[in-house]
Amino acid sequence: MLLGTVDVWAQSPATASRDDFAQHLTDRLFHLKTDSATVLFSSWKPYRRQEIADLVDRYAGDDRRYEYLKVDNWDFLKGAEFSSRKPLFKKLYRGKRDFYHHQGEGVKLYINPILYYQAGNDSRSNSFLYRNTRGLRINGVIDEKVSFSTQLTENQLRYPAYVRDYQQAFGVIPGLGFWKLLDGDAYDFLFASGHVNFKATKHIDLEFGHDRFFIGNGHRSMILSDFSNNYPYFKIRTKVWKFQYTNLYAQLTADVGFFDGGTLGSSEFPKKFMTMHHLSMDVSKKVNIGLFETIIFSRADSLGNNQFELAYLNPVIFYRVAEQHTGSPDNALLGAEINWKAFKGGAVYGQFIIDEFIFSNVFGDRGNWTNKYGYQVGLKYFDVLGVDQLDLQVEHNFGRPYSYTHDQAFTSYTHYRQPLAHPLGANFSEWLGIVRYRPHERWYFYGKLVTAEYGLDDADSNVGKNILLENTSRDSDDDNFVGQGINTRLLFGEFRASYLLKHNLFIDLTQVVRREDAELDILDRNSTITSLGIRLNIGASKLTF
Repeated sequence: MLLGTVDVWAQSPATASRDDFAQHLTDRLFHLKTDSATVLFSSWKPYRRQEIADLVDRYAGDDRRYEYLKVDNWDFLKGAEFSSRKPLFKKLYRGKRDFYHHQGEGVKLYINPILYYQAGNDSRSNSFLYRNTRGLRINGVIDEKVSFSTQLTENQLRYPAYVRDYQQAFGVIPGLGFWKLLDGDAYDFLFASGHVNFKATKHIDLEFGHDRFFIGNGHRSMILSDFSNNYPYFKIRTKVWKFQYTNLYAQLTADVGFFDGGTLGSSEFPKKFMTMHHLSMDVSKKVNIGLFETIIFSRADSLGNNQFELAYLNPVIFYRVAEQHTGSPDNALLGAEINWKAFKGGAVYGQFIIDEFIFSNVFGDRGNWTNKYGYQVGLKYFDVLGVDQLDLQVEHNFGRPYSYTHDQAFTSYTHYRQPLAHPLGANFSEWLGIVRYRPHERWYFYGKLVTAEYGLDDADSNVGKNILLENTSRDSDDDNFVGQGINTRLLFGEFRASYLLKHNLFIDLTQVVRREDAELDILDRNSTITSLGIRLNIGASKLTF
């Protein structure tokens, strides 16, 4: 089953919005204008606003096409003000971006409301879909060394039928944690994120927070995506010369039990941990490569006590060796990625992950279950055939059966019963294409077409699709192939037209067509979804994934 997440993000003093509009503008400026890859390490998202401002300062000049980025990052630009002509009550919206801001001695403070109202219809359930989101974001900077961000939204939503199918199957809503049922088929929830960032040295910053991240240059990530719920984390980023080295330590929610909203009462959800390091290197002006290693582990005992493995606190050790020295009980993944500015106006990118590697099986019996790997290959082409602001992206993602799984629920590559990488989990092959067009600074058109093949489990099988299942329950050791199980094909198309009324205030008209065809399935799983929405200081909804 293919679906999407709840997008409740906004920007902070340190990091920029993950809305596709803002992120794509940064991406195209980086690929079209820069003569050096070092100005921005594009694989770790969200982008840092200081780096976007540096990019704009050096390469955008007076180009009106990037005016949005200038306004959105005005406080990091040299000599920029972007003042409003008529502030509200002389205190509010004195700048084009912020509802209220104050810049005094030793402190900068920014306050913005978050609003999202959306209404639509799902042909499959013939039901009225809606979204009602209200919230507040408070950002600040102290002594130019410490930045902080906190935001909270209250949400009521009625989802399309295929999202409700996912909730009923797994007990969770994609991208969320705790929720309550509302009016029988809608959901009510609070969503919060926040972090404190400390600039330890010129090249090192430390961050503690509650959020999620994305690694890669593609639409999907085979390494780490922002599909799952937020999690508490501590991050160390070291950026020096042609290198960016990131350490991420996170506490995750283990995938045991059935998280059906708040029905577990005051019970504590079981915990597990993730430790990751990712090295991004500019090997030339056109080529960036990345290397990563991740360990998922838990030390829970029979009394429910759990502790962090001290061996993984070392930020520069090879984790796989440390894991072996602890008895090799944990789930280790490693891999690489590349972003290559292969031609003028275009880039080729890719990722490769290994979850298990037994040499004799890889080069011998290719159907062995231990051949657990995945990859991504993609192409970005900006200003297609010379048409200004017409951009194309094509991508292929592939995950072998049982990839990301382990021999216990506490060590699967998941959080809150949701994949940490690709939303499809494993046992899938996917192709997608995205077209973006911006004929005017206020208009933004987005079209996406996805086709995927995957194999679903039935009630008594484990064919490697559901990465929550322990791989010790696998159906077969050999002759495994992508699409095994209940072979399912999915076609998904989305078109969105967005109009920018004022800075970060958008009106969106969205049309989605979704077709899912599974063997031996007589149920109607096809949907046509139409929606109209208005949003302020929040990214476009990814519900219709």
